[in-house]
Amino acid sequence: MPYFIVHYCGDDIFKDTVDSKFGKKSYNTIRDALDILMQKEATLNMLTNRLQEENSQRKAKKINQEIEKSKNSIADLFLKIQNYIIEKGFNQEFEQVKNMDDLLKFKKRLYKFKDVIGYTVDYNFYNDFYIQTMSEFEKKKDYIEQYGEIVDGNLEKPRLDLTVAEPKMSLIKRIMIKIGILAKAEKQNIVENEQK
Repeated sequence: MPYFIVHYCGDDIFKDTVDSKFGKKSYNTIRDALDILMQKEATLNMLTNRLQEENSQRKAKKINQEIEKSKNSIADLFLKIQNYIIEKGFNQEFEQVKNMDDLLKFKKRLYKFKDVIGYTVDYNFYNDFYIQTMSEFEKKKDYIEQYGEIVDGNLEKPRLDLTVAEPKMSLIKRIMIKIGILAKAEKQNIVENEQK
């Protein structure tokens, strides 16, 4: 459902969805940007109507230039909003991935998303984002394959404390051992002296 219909008809589906997935601040950012986009489209419509009514070629040329500028501005803002949603949404979802099943579902959703986004001739954000995310995907995949499910979002190697503390000998036991060693040494001295 287009945002302007949701906005003006009072339907909260868009608001509730964005708010729950991205948070209130992100919802406000997206909402404000979409409001600006709608204003720019209204201006474009007004310029198009003026162009149709214009009889002077010189004025029509100037209006055409304004229309081109307006279209470029709309496309630029649209792509910025789209990039914000892609980055915010997929980064947040990627952080929640904990096991191989989630990871593979995430990869499939990210790949299929290319079919629903807007493009221009020089648009490359999605491709760059996809490549960067797949690099992180491989790290997460390797970790899960090696160590299993991710706990607390931490991709560091799990540390198992395998150090075995040497049992501490009591002072008395150490003294007894030393006395025993000394006694053996003394006994050996006595035996050596007798043999001489």
